[in-house]
Amino acid sequence: MVASMSAKKTLCLFVVILSLFFHLTYSLAASPLRVGVYCNKPLVFQGEDGSWQGLCVDLLQDIAVREGWELEYVPGSWNQCLQRLEAGEIDLQLAIGWSAERARHFSFSSEPVFVNWGTIYVRPDSSIKSIVDLKNKTVATLENDIHRQVFADLLQRFQITCRLVDVQQYSEVFNLLQKGEVDAGLVNRLYGSINEGHYAVERTAMIINPIKVCYAAPLGQKSVLAAIDSNLARMKKETGSVYYRILDHWLGVAGQVKEVIPPWLKWVFGVTFLFMLFALAANSILKRQVADRTAELKQANDRLQKSQEKLDLALKGADLALWNWTIGADEIMVNDRWYTLLGYEPGEFPLSYEKWEELVHPDDLKQVSQMLLHHLAGELPFYQAEYRLRAKDGSWAWVQDRGQVMEWDEDGKPLRAAGTHQDITRERQEQERQQRLEAQLQQVQKLESLGVLAGGIAHDFNNILTVILGNNDLALNELSPSSTASARIEASSQAVRRAAELAQQMLAYSGKGRFFIADINLNELVTDMGHLLKVSIAKQVVLQYHLGKNLPAISADVSQLRQVVMNLITNASEAIGERSGVLNLTTGVMDASREYLRESYLDENQPAGLYVFMEVSDTGCGMDKETISHIFDPFFTTKFTGRGLGMAAVLGIVRGHHGAIKVYSEPGKGTTFKVLFPAVSREAVAMNHRLEDDVLWRGSGTVLLVDDEETLRALGKEMLEMLGLTVLLAEDGVQALEVYRQHAADIACVILDLTMPHMGGEQAFRELRQLNKDIKVIIASGYSESDIEDKFLGKGLSGFLQKPYQLGDLQAILQSVLPDQA
Repeated sequence: MVASMSAKKTLCLFVVILSLFFHLTYSLAASPLRVGVYCNKPLVFQGEDGSWQGLCVDLLQDIAVREGWELEYVPGSWNQCLQRLEAGEIDLQLAIGWSAERARHFSFSSEPVFVNWGTIYVRPDSSIKSIVDLKNKTVATLENDIHRQVFADLLQRFQITCRLVDVQQYSEVFNLLQKGEVDAGLVNRLYGSINEGHYAVERTAMIINPIKVCYAAPLGQKSVLAAIDSNLARMKKETGSVYYRILDHWLGVAGQVKEVIPPWLKWVFGVTFLFMLFALAANSILKRQVADRTAELKQANDRLQKSQEKLDLALKGADLALWNWTIGADEIMVNDRWYTLLGYEPGEFPLSYEKWEELVHPDDLKQVSQMLLHHLAGELPFYQAEYRLRAKDGSWAWVQDRGQVMEWDEDGKPLRAAGTHQDITRERQEQERQQRLEAQLQQVQKLESLGVLAGGIAHDFNNILTVILGNNDLALNELSPSSTASARIEASSQAVRRAAELAQQMLAYSGKGRFFIADINLNELVTDMGHLLKVSIAKQVVLQYHLGKNLPAISADVSQLRQVVMNLITNASEAIGERSGVLNLTTGVMDASREYLRESYLDENQPAGLYVFMEVSDTGCGMDKETISHIFDPFFTTKFTGRGLGMAAVLGIVRGHHGAIKVYSEPGKGTTFKVLFPAVSREAVAMNHRLEDDVLWRGSGTVLLVDDEETLRALGKEMLEMLGLTVLLAEDGVQALEVYRQHAADIACVILDLTMPHMGGEQAFRELRQLNKDIKVIIASGYSESDIEDKFLGKGLSGFLQKPYQLGDLQAILQSVLPDQA
């Protein structure tokens, strides 16, 4: 009897539970499922017949038939849909992207429909290529769109000022962009792909925020979402299911979609009366479901972590070239920007590690490869390097490469690495330009300081030489030509003249040597020196000429140019040494650009234009970079007997002629010097030789000789008297003024030293001009004539006498200044 009563109670309890189950099921089936819809083709939109269509709509309708749901579509704008979902006024929202922020307000399906992302569109004629180009631009976005939020954060992170214009539909984004009311627009990639052909817009390579597109319900309401997850998991598992047919219908991607989440276990159907009676069986099922759900959550968390890595990489790589290297398979996937950075079409060739090595500059490859290997070995926390990649046109693009290993196997070996390439070509070019300018500035300062030193030495040296040379000259005039002493004095004078040439070379190095400028033809000068050049080189060296035709004239000093040619030829011959070799002397004309001239040894901002050049090349020993950097320094020489002034003089003469010089050399491969001089449009004059007049000119009148060196005063007085002139002496500028005031009516000319104590020549000249504006003054100095011209230009200077001077030089200058004296 007791057993019978217990059985009846159990049966009643089961009937009650079963009644409640069917009641709830009936209530759920009886109440329509309110679904929020908005226009986002091809995910959800309203067709021409007024019905709601799209990928997410078709999937939901198929699931609704299986679950026995009645659907009620509630249309509205995107903002209205979000507001209704949060207020519980709708039960389900279609086509909504998942984010951590939204997950705090809504419940999402665990099984996504697919992955979508945002894309930036511009007008076809736009110059916007990267996110940096959006600075101070206007961009249309969908209000409260998940891509808009990430895009705004990205702009703030990169400190890019950009005005966002919010609209209610994606179609309004394209409309505003087509009308030119905004500079760019942000839509999701599916809407853009389907609708971009209907508007005058162009898709860029800028990708924003990859996200999962899901279904969503009010927060905490997960029963409908659980049924959707179950159906989606089942459909994705079955090849050829309605899921893939719907994707193929709307996107044309059947058979190409990979599962985002592994399939769930099949729900247990046909729950029997036995599972409801026995708690043990129900508890077992519950444990199994909890375990399965835990495994699914772990897999979802792993996928979320990988997605976060990709998202971080996308954010860091906005407008950067992205690379993803599968190390074992040696496959490197890159985005379109990587190809365009090097001038290639996107996907023009597959990329592998071997191909990457071919593109890296040979000088950079070893160092970059070592850094990458150190990172793969775990010795460096990340990989970063700057190097050159060969572009399609053969040029070299500088990139900053950053990356790190993203996946390892169980043994800790790297499986996958990812990173970015940033184009830093302009920055490196600017950096190199600044370094070149700094080096050139240092070189100019060095030349100027050494030039001042060389000029000072030459001045004092010339004073001494003037005394020796002048006394020799006087002695020769007093001796009979047959005297044995004449030969000795002439030998002494010859040595003095060689010493004077050294002084002139020092002045030439400073760029301020004495120039007699004329319009000359370089070929004529080289040809005229042919015999001299031949005897100046070693017998085993062959000199070959390659003279260009129809060269324009250059404005130059013939003697200085001869010195350049001679120094370059002898230097090249000595570089060949005792071996047999070849010297090539080439002339020509070229149109030199500023870029070409900027690469010369000492860029002094020579203007672009037509230049006549002379090139001297040899097959000698060549030079390393260290030697080249000092080749033009005064007193630097690699020869045992050299003085180190020849090449210094070449540089000074070229600078003085506003030219340029280039040096090409490698150890063991010879050397080439190329000097360039500005061409002139005038006709070249025939070269002639200055002839000295053997007849001694004699003048009359009084000359005031002013010099602080007593020996020079005595020598000068004797020379002037030999020329028939009366001489007054003064040892500085102060004394010269006193003498002039006393004898102004008698003095026909003043020979004035430039550098003197108490009052120098420049101040004394001004004071003398105040006493007599027509006074004739000759400046005598060991400094160069160009220095004197700069100081006395336009001030009435009558002439310049270069120290050391001989009697003939003194006669020539006086004869020109005092032409009426006889």
